[in-house]
Amino acid sequence: MIRVENDNAKAHALFDETEFKLSYEGKPIAILKAPEFEVVKEKSMFLPYLVQSYPIPLNPTMMQAVDYAVKKDVITFELKGGSRTRWRVGPLGSVKFECNLSCQLRFRPSDHSYIPSPCTSAHKH
Repeated sequence: MIRVENDNAKAHALFDETEFKLSYEGKPIAILKAPEFEVVKEKSMFLPYLVQSYPIPLNPTMMQAVDYAVKKDVITFELKGGSRTRWRVGPLGSVKFECNLSCQLRFRPSDHSYIPSPCTSAHKH
């Protein structure tokens, strides 16, 4: 699940072209897409994704990397993507942003737990 938040107190936010790519060691695993949606002012919502997983062919180097990660008890995935966002601003029209997100998602294989991980975000007008 990905949580989308609109902290604007005066306007609803419209999200469009929302897409995230999940990968491991640079190999794509899943593409998460959402149709256009709206988040009301000062609210948030979750985007639930049900993803069918498929085996990923690993070359010997990648197999060693997975083996090392399992022994270290930390598996790291990359999540990158973003969305176009706009707010209606009275008679002025709308304000548009492109929001981008890049995260490392780290998990502990021994107990299937999530390890808090860094994310960076950026936006363009």
